[in-house]
Amino acid sequence: MLKDLDSVDKRLAKAANLLKAAKNDPKQLKELETEIELLKGLSVALNDAQLEKVQSLLKESKVQTIPLLCAKNFLIIANVTEAELAGDAYLKNPMFIKLVERFGKERVIPVSAKLEYELTLLTEEEAAEMREMMQVTTDNLAEIIKHTYRELNLITFFTCGPKEIHAWPIEKGTTIREAAGEIHSDLQRGFICAEVFNAKDLFEYKTEAKLKEIGKIRTEGQDYLVKDGDVVVIKFNV
Repeated sequence: MLKDLDSVDKRLAKAANLLKAAKNDPKQLKELETEIELLKGLSVALNDAQLEKVQSLLKESKVQTIPLLCAKNFLIIANVTEAELAGDAYLKNPMFIKLVERFGKERVIPVSAKLEYELTLLTEEEAAEMREMMQVTTDNLAEIIKHTYRELNLITFFTCGPKEIHAWPIEKGTTIREAAGEIHSDLQRGFICAEVFNAKDLFEYKTEAKLKEIGKIRTEGQDYLVKDGDVVVIKFNV
């Protein structure tokens, strides 16, 4: 917030100078006056550490101003001890409680950096045993990824080859043609259609042959909106 406050103060000084030079341009004059009012409100909110007010002012404003760090999506990673993770004991940690009260429980993720490092040195089976032994019920790194996807409005689709499966992050609401461009620009340019099924169905029915048999693999056109977990095969011609 201190960095944002410094940026707002500098922009206020610059906008005041621009205001003097814009006296013969009514449109620019009005925009600068509106921006200055916004900047003054932001300055007050930043001085009072009112994050929600800063975001609200920016969202409701009819004019654009300088980008602020406070306006960006964020998560708080709370580094707690290994012992505090056991049985969710961190919920009684006074500092963790303050973070949740200040930023909301959806933004604060408890992580033991020491434990996570130790888990990276183990196999998947050994890591699961260690978590069970320590009564750690969640994969904290997975939680960070899940929350990050939520904050950035992302989903994942997959492409499958004979040797590997590739995961592609895209914004929710992306069409299949746009998604094809994430793989390669030629696929978007020459897009014809796509064969689509969802990974959940594959987990349930085990094989693509079974999915074809029960009609779970379908052909979609360029306006289809990709869903989280979709597995796609793009048909194209360039």
